[in-house]
Amino acid sequence: MWTLTHYFEDLSLLGLDSRSIMTHPDSVLVVPTIALAEARWMIEKKQTRVDWDDLLSSLQVDPRFVVSPLTLDMVRVVKPGLEMHDALICATVILLRDSVDDEVNLITRDKDIRDSGLVQTVW
Repeated sequence: MWTLTHYFEDLSLLGLDSRSIMTHPDSVLVVPTIALAEARWMIEKKQTRVDWDDLLSSLQVDPRFVVSPLTLDMVRVVKPGLEMHDALICATVILLRDSVDDEVNLITRDKDIRDSGLVQTVW
């Protein structure tokens, strides 16, 4: 969630590697629905200066962004040990990783996710 709002609010808030990936014109940026819901919550709680309508418009206009809906398969592969939202984000990455023949990284600075070792992370 922070990654998404940081991208739209202030690129300098992102780590160098994540900034490089998120600004590369050939990147495919998959946004789990749960992360989008968290971003909306942050916007409503005034934890970011990002505007909700601007965020949605940007996601729709930029073809690099793909919103991934929450599915029953994701709930099935949730691993224990993480907070629910983080676990669902990791489940999204795991299913995507298992379905494509390419590297899949989660762009996050979240220490719990990074320390879990469940998915490859970049910051």
